[in-house]
Amino acid sequence: MPDTSQAGAPGEHPTKGREEIPSPEPASLDAPAAVEANGQERRLSALRALVEAGIAITSELSLAELLQRIVDVGRGVVHARYAALGVVSENGASLTDFVASGMSEEEKAKIGHLPTGRGILGALLKEAKPLRLRDLTRDPRSSGFPPHHPKMRSFLGVPVVSRGRVFGRLYFTEKEGAPEFSEEDESLAASLASQAAAAIENARLFRELAEQQERLVRAERLSAIGALASTVGHELRNPLSIINNAVFFLNAKVPRDDPRVARNLDILAGEVRRTARIIDDLLDFSRVRPPQLVPLDVAALVRLALERQPLPENVRVHNRVPAGLPRVCVDPTQMQQVLTNLIANAVEAMPQGGDLSLEGSAEGEHVVLRVTDTGVGIPPENRPRLFEPLFTTKARGVGLGLSLVRRVVDAHHAEITVESEVGKGATFTLRLPAAG
Repeated sequence: MPDTSQAGAPGEHPTKGREEIPSPEPASLDAPAAVEANGQERRLSALRALVEAGIAITSELSLAELLQRIVDVGRGVVHARYAALGVVSENGASLTDFVASGMSEEEKAKIGHLPTGRGILGALLKEAKPLRLRDLTRDPRSSGFPPHHPKMRSFLGVPVVSRGRVFGRLYFTEKEGAPEFSEEDESLAASLASQAAAAIENARLFRELAEQQERLVRAERLSAIGALASTVGHELRNPLSIINNAVFFLNAKVPRDDPRVARNLDILAGEVRRTARIIDDLLDFSRVRPPQLVPLDVAALVRLALERQPLPENVRVHNRVPAGLPRVCVDPTQMQQVLTNLIANAVEAMPQGGDLSLEGSAEGEHVVLRVTDTGVGIPPENRPRLFEPLFTTKARGVGLGLSLVRRVVDAHHAEITVESEVGKGATFTLRLPAAG
């Protein structure tokens, strides 16, 4: 065996007459060892990504940002071309959040509507267990793809579950570098789904806590404002009655031949009526009592509200509330006040006239009423404060009409929401409990 210990230093010739011995090649890993090393590196990378996703849950990211990070990380960890996560509503009937990774915004826009939970995705939710498919198009549960949706074959889906409750689904498609997803991919996806479930549950708990706190603060504020409104309303009512009597006396005794006299008397009478309405709002706000619930016909309720509220000639009314809707459990007087206030608010939003539409429909255990105007609309910055007491952007009024609406709606365990576009109008939507 040649002696390599006497080999020449780099750059020198070996001693004459001695056999030249080549320098040894660096040792290289054999193929199985190289595969194992690569696998370990992938696992380490995946674990680092899982740790980063876990740390993100405790950060101040919004839920949408956090879910987006989870699908982005997951797509890289399991080497998928596409990934998505859908969060189901608390009743499981629809999606409240949906994030995707691997598609451009243009591709998402072409697909359009969110998944509806049919086919493979529906099975993933119903069975609440992981699902791996080599070719989802060959599965009998597949319902195909919507127009413009990328074609997909390999599929890995895991339910997003926490303490036995299904919050949504996390899924990956089009495995890169292999024809299908592996058991290791499934394990990694399940870890990510657990983190997503924790994030969703935390976000819902935080939202519920914030809503409870807001209700407590609102109740305290409303109580204080109500006491003040009662005092002010009663103090103003007596002198206003005297002024109103004086206007009546002047109209009876003063000749109206002079147009200036007639005009000023009319202005005075109009201002007295307007002030009386403000006092009524103050007193109504201060004395909201627990609702006395009785089953009522919705169509009749709307007709009475329209009859009670005088409408200008330049406002066209479209009453599309059909007969035969389920009855609602409401306090007749209070709900009349709610509808009257919403109609009055819509009319005030259309000083130049427009269309007032009222629509009704049955949705599950609720009856939904929509009051829509074609008025000036509500700027986005004003919408969060719309139902606050004393908040108003109008030149006249004290800002109690909509706050009274919210107060009555809350007492009925109902719901009111608003949608608006500046310059195009607004829609107030009432969800009332149907009579059992």
